[in-house]
Amino acid sequence: MYKYAILFCCFIYSTSYANVPQFDAYPAEIYQGKSAKLKIDNPTARMFRTRFRNALRDGQPDFAGEYTLVSWGCGAMCVMHSFVNLRTGRVLEHGFGGELGESLDGYQADSRLLIASAHEDHGDPDKIKYVVKYYELKNHQLRLIDKVYAKKPQPVEKVAEPPAESVDTQPELNAQPIEKAPESIAE
Repeated sequence: MYKYAILFCCFIYSTSYANVPQFDAYPAEIYQGKSAKLKIDNPTARMFRTRFRNALRDGQPDFAGEYTLVSWGCGAMCVMHSFVNLRTGRVLEHGFGGELGESLDGYQADSRLLIASAHEDHGDPDKIKYVVKYYELKNHQLRLIDKVYAKKPQPVEKVAEPPAESVDTQPELNAQPIEKAPESIAE
């Protein structure tokens, strides 16, 4: 009986995985032509035009056959992402990253499928839902085709405390207290 239970669990797991959108189900032809000039037709394109122009100049398709990824910093440990179309020069308005935005988790040059993740916070930390979102690019728009809720990540185990007596590897630096700054610094 135990063997059948294990087989059943494996079957359920494999069929649930099969229901998740796969990259090869959303094929895209790779664009081989010359990169277009940037079209500044939305606020993101206007604000980050230098980044997008550089990406078009250097661009290789990263997503959906003709889009290249563009990233820029937005503060400490903060990165924003968007895509620009190599063929048309248009910036995809849906951005990723930032402090509260969706994380960009998966994309391929030969597929129109994009995978992102986020958490849905409704004000109660115990009710935060983590969600993986699957988008299809169609007519220069990302369309949500599926989302899967995941369990809250488990907290990291506490790291052991350092020993009470630490070893001083450079005792000569601690031998004399500095009473006065050197003259070269004070001037």
